[in-house]
Amino acid sequence: MTVARSSSGPDFTYTATSGGQTLASGQATSIESLNINDSRFDDVLNGGDGDEYFSLTRGHDVVSGGAGYDSAYISFIGTTTGVDFVAQTSGINALTYTATSGGGVIASGALTSIERLSVDGSNYNDIIRLPVTGSVYAGAGDDIVYISSINNVFLSGGLGDDTLALEGSGLEIDLTPRIFAAYSIERLDLTGSGDNNLILNDQNVIDATDNRDSAFTAAPINDALVVLGDAGDVLDLRTSSPGGAWAEVQSGVGLDGAAGGGFDFWAYTADGAVTAFLAVDSDVTVTTDGNAAADAFVSALQAQEAAKDDAPLELTQDLLLPAFFDVDEPVAPYSPLHGDFAQPHIA
Repeated sequence: MTVARSSSGPDFTYTATSGGQTLASGQATSIESLNINDSRFDDVLNGGDGDEYFSLTRGHDVVSGGAGYDSAYISFIGTTTGVDFVAQTSGINALTYTATSGGGVIASGALTSIERLSVDGSNYNDIIRLPVTGSVYAGAGDDIVYISSINNVFLSGGLGDDTLALEGSGLEIDLTPRIFAAYSIERLDLTGSGDNNLILNDQNVIDATDNRDSAFTAAPINDALVVLGDAGDVLDLRTSSPGGAWAEVQSGVGLDGAAGGGFDFWAYTADGAVTAFLAVDSDVTVTTDGNAAADAFVSALQAQEAAKDDAPLELTQDLLLPAFFDVDEPVAPYSPLHGDFAQPHIA
């Protein structure tokens, strides 16, 4: 089937063919938006100046959305094995995809000028890359979904042990705004192709998890995630509301809690109860609220005030000053009880 919509206006023409035979042709006018479903054959679908929606389920299709805000939907529901859906992009509106099943190609093609993409996975182990705005329903199976941006992305991992992975390097992905929604996810992978930074709060963990990863048997609650990564990757843990705090509770353990493993356990506690739990790859640097040095400063102030110690707090250059200053001159110590600065004294 070939569909071509005029680029000079809202009119379009279409021709559907099978085995070289013309099945139907026609013309419509004053069309501002158009829904197009592909056939089981190899289709070429070209949009125009309006907003098109392309539904692609079978065949070797080539799609160009044209101008306007164009969407594509691709479904692998009903395939009998897992699929690899590879979307590589040199720009936000250019991507290609290939889906394979049991080593054989079941669908392949090219999409250009597509601004939104929705993918339904199979009930097996799928690998899906989503480089543009859109949604993924991964289905059952142990799926991996790659993203390089979180703007207006919806992700549901479905059943199985599912992974949300960062694609690329130098990324700073902040999951705390509500422009991103992830559900039924058991693992986060920061590895990518270089150093990446992920910002995560306790509510993100609670929202993302229905059940913990099947291997994470040491987790005391179901609201638990496994975080993978390399040296150079940073996980910045935030809090969604006052009164709660993250703390490292075990280090160098396996997902089953046995000593000698490659994970550190972090727990979020609020009102005396653990409400979110993480197993973080020991290679990943973990900060809380963005700055480990600032956390150390606050902890020192709290400890001194709790002890009713009126002595000036000494700030060490290697630990505390980098949290707030870029200075060559010493800074006076601060008295938490009186709020005044004493004479400069740097340890």
